[in-house]
Amino acid sequence: MSSKRSSQDLAELFYQAATVEHPKARYADGFSNRTVIWAFRHLPYSLTDMVIKKLMK
Repeated sequence: MSSKRSSQDLAELFYQAATVEHPKARYADGFSNRTVIWAFRHLPYSLTDMVIKKLMK
């Protein structure tokens, strides 16, 4: 997954995560990353484990 975000964009994301009063467990930069995080939150562990195993091959 390639990202076209600049280092400034990532620095702002890191700053937000470090300074917010109630930080999220994960911060996503970009649509594809948000999709992956959504999938891991809503799909069964067995399915996400299977996907990870296939991607790791």
